[in-house]
Amino acid sequence: MMAAFLRHPDSLLVVLLFSVGFSTPGNASKTELHISGLLYYYGNKAAFGLLPAAEMALEYVNNRTDILGDYTLVLNDSDAYTPGVANKLLMDQIFNGPQKYMVYGPISSSIAEVISQTAPLYNLIQVSPSVTSASLSNTRKYPTLFRTVQSDNTNNPARLALLQHFDWTVVGTIAKDDALFTSVMEEFHDLLDVFNITVRAATTFTTNPSGQIKQLKDANARIIIAMNYGTAVLCEAFKAGMYGPKYQWFLTGGQGSNFYLRSSENQGCTEEDMLAVSEGAILTDHSYWGEENERAISGHTPGEFKAELIHRMETVYGVDDVYVSDYAPCAFDAIWAIALALNGSIEHLPDDKTLPDFTYEDDEMATIFYEEMLKTHFVGVTGPVHFTGEGDREGRVIIYQIQGGEIVEVGIHDAYHDTIEWDPQHPLRWQGGDPPVDSVVQHPITIGLTPAGFVAIATVSSLGICFCVFFLWFNIKYRSHRFIKMSSPRLNNLMILGCLLTYLAAILFGLDTNTLNHRQLSFVCNLRIWIMVFGFTLAFGSMFSKTWRVHVLFTNKKIERKVVKDGHLFAMVGSFLALDGALLVTWMLLDPQRVVVQVFPPKEHPTEEDILLVPSLATCKSVYNLHWLVTIYTFKGILVLFGIFLAWETRRVQIPGLNDSKQIGFCTYNVMVMSVLGITITNILDHSQVDVKYAITAVCIIVCTTATLALVFVPKVWAIHRNSVEDMSTRFNASANEQSTTDGTVHNEMDMHKYKVEILKLKTQVEHLQRQLWSKEKESFQMDASTSAR
Repeated sequence: MMAAFLRHPDSLLVVLLFSVGFSTPGNASKTELHISGLLYYYGNKAAFGLLPAAEMALEYVNNRTDILGDYTLVLNDSDAYTPGVANKLLMDQIFNGPQKYMVYGPISSSIAEVISQTAPLYNLIQVSPSVTSASLSNTRKYPTLFRTVQSDNTNNPARLALLQHFDWTVVGTIAKDDALFTSVMEEFHDLLDVFNITVRAATTFTTNPSGQIKQLKDANARIIIAMNYGTAVLCEAFKAGMYGPKYQWFLTGGQGSNFYLRSSENQGCTEEDMLAVSEGAILTDHSYWGEENERAISGHTPGEFKAELIHRMETVYGVDDVYVSDYAPCAFDAIWAIALALNGSIEHLPDDKTLPDFTYEDDEMATIFYEEMLKTHFVGVTGPVHFTGEGDREGRVIIYQIQGGEIVEVGIHDAYHDTIEWDPQHPLRWQGGDPPVDSVVQHPITIGLTPAGFVAIATVSSLGICFCVFFLWFNIKYRSHRFIKMSSPRLNNLMILGCLLTYLAAILFGLDTNTLNHRQLSFVCNLRIWIMVFGFTLAFGSMFSKTWRVHVLFTNKKIERKVVKDGHLFAMVGSFLALDGALLVTWMLLDPQRVVVQVFPPKEHPTEEDILLVPSLATCKSVYNLHWLVTIYTFKGILVLFGIFLAWETRRVQIPGLNDSKQIGFCTYNVMVMSVLGITITNILDHSQVDVKYAITAVCIIVCTTATLALVFVPKVWAIHRNSVEDMSTRFNASANEQSTTDGTVHNEMDMHKYKVEILKLKTQVEHLQRQLWSKEKESFQMDASTSAR
């Protein structure tokens, strides 16, 4: 309990204030350097062992001939218990008695804040054995303060070393709104920023931290550094469920054993609750004692020093119930630091000066004392003693972990070498078996086609391309046959080429970031639009242009012959392609398609905990993508309606090989149905169903293209195979002569058909007149029969 009191400067009225001076008695062989101390004894002059430790250090220093050989340090002490009293006593020591060299103490941080601002006014160096407040590291406000006890800030490098050791790069922090903690936390945040460690949430609280705990939970903080005294934070963490294998708490050390079980009932948590939430928590605290076998400059090991100090307290001070504070070894080493700094200053003094020549106005000697204090480096009973530029003590920090309800030492962080030495006898324990992760790990995943799906579609499309090549070969080989001539083989070639391009487009729609980089995919995005649009126009534009020729010839009511050559049809298809090209060039110049990566909300890993999958999808889009697509769909829709109109108008033309109206009807119906179904289904599907979307799109393209090829060319192949061309030649020779060109053959057949139509009309008129004559004869017969009956 006494050590706990010493670590709460606001509740302890203990002041140790020593000022160093000198005198030269007439019968003395050495100059005495007087140390005047200001102590609040707390009812016992030997309280906590600080004064006995200081007197013990003075004896060992004075017995050394190699340290201040011409001087003797002498201790005098007085009583002080408030900042005001301590400051008055310091003034008395400065203006009354011998010259003072340094200030030793005090113990309390609140008193040190006053003394540390007064001492520099008189060029006095101050050394304290017990003040730990981080705010005292401010060299602008406290320029001459040194401490043999570690500052609260020295826990921060140890905390940082632990974070780096376990690869924790994301943390949350919570601190009590008190200068004792906020200054340390502020310095810790600066340290984290230097080492690129992310603070997901930084919170402070005054009394009830429930809101701040909720903020940490909402931020998904897993590694949490808490700076406060008491159990309020832990209790609220239990209520929020922020404990267990997924969380790692860092608590403030130096609060005594089982501190986490105190006062929890007043906050609504039982002892069992506090044991559960504190299990596995890590604490850090200053190392007040050197290593067991480490021998100090005085010749003591820490154990030997403590044993001798206890003996002195029992024999010299008559203490029955001896309690040695953790600050006692710091008080011992503080005397040694003063002695070594003064001793080192002797050889750096000007030739005309000695230590007794120092005055409060001597800036030169004060600077030498300050520089020698910074150079001080020795092994004390607290371990290696060395000061930073801020006057803070660098040392070791003990790492503890709460295991099974007990605080167990598991390692030591050495600030001198920035290393952690783990205790093999007491290893760290993790509730989940392994250290928790600092945050939910987010793994980016790219939504794309599976190789199997793409290969399947590409294979079918390749077979379709082979299908096109076969029909192209067939069309070229049999172009001289009369049946093929009548079907305009050159237009058929264009239609086959268009179908081949649509098959190729089906393959290109399957390329994504799994097969191409973004630059390549951006090019393919625009290329496949060109190929698909041109392929559709070539396939259906050629088919509709042939039907348009049939329509022109058979709807001509005049008997004279009207010539529509293939050149006219090529011009029609070319005009369709020119419109497509103009539209696509405008699109690509004003608003080309680019690869846009869309990132979707994370989702949990199906098998792993603390892993979120962040899906992203690379799509081809432009700013006004929908507007361009609607324009293309409208234009192609008009083309399809034009084809349907022509197919309907020529439905009565019954010349095999010449009229494809029935096939056109089936093809357009197929295209319209598949397009509506494909667009509807792909828009309904989720973004993650890339395989299904691609499969539906590709199937629609392949089915429409294959059906068109099959309906148009399979009958021709079958007719050639069955020698139907010769049969039809015999049937047509009676009314037309063989022509050498496609245009002549077609027009002869047209003339013969017109004559047949005229004959059919005359027969119909004759039959109509016969029916009228028969009807009149029947009426006359009935009238005659009625007259006879009368």
